[in-house]
Amino acid sequence: MKKAILVLAGLGLTIAAMAQHPFTCTTEGAKFHYMTTDAKGNESSTADVEITKVVADGSSFTITQVTQVLINGTAFTKPIETTSTVKDGDVVVDFSGGLSLATEGGGFVLPKRLAVGLELPTGEVSVDMQGLKIKQDITFHKVVAKEEITVPGGTYECYVVERQYTAKMLGMKVKGSMKTWYARGIGTVKMETYDKKGKLASSQILMSVDMP
Repeated sequence: MKKAILVLAGLGLTIAAMAQHPFTCTTEGAKFHYMTTDAKGNESSTADVEITKVVADGSSFTITQVTQVLINGTAFTKPIETTSTVKDGDVVVDFSGGLSLATEGGGFVLPKRLAVGLELPTGEVSVDMQGLKIKQDITFHKVVAKEEITVPGGTYECYVVERQYTAKMLGMKVKGSMKTWYARGIGTVKMETYDKKGKLASSQILMSVDMP
């Protein structure tokens, strides 16, 4: 179960410089390598993300990316394919394909303009991952900071988005939150998840970027 949560977070994970650039990558062939660690800083998994196709239509883009999650160097599942749509700078992520992921509801839109204090969509998101059904009720979704951070994959000016949620799966209810650092032209640079008491549960950081 913990592994499934990490995969979903990473998607959440997995998804987004000049001010005009959206909070995602629109370069076909770009590759990103992420590492996830547990609360003690021990490596729990890695993820390799590749932008496999970008279709431009004026100022809009349809971006297909493939994510391979590895645990102890072994593939956790087959590669996960996701599609992002950038329309007038706003990023909308569709978690379909790959792992047979299907979502409905709000909460996966990243506007082209972010500012500290900006409130983002809340509401219920339902995920079906190969029969594992998870409902996530997002109760808080807000830009809480703007800061420059340095990770192994580089130094970036980021907006920090915090999301608080209650998730229901297999008859259990889990409360938690996450913070995600977004950079223009890249997407996710860093992500931290926290348990219901606000204690750090996991961290994911960008280890390297390979632009064609």
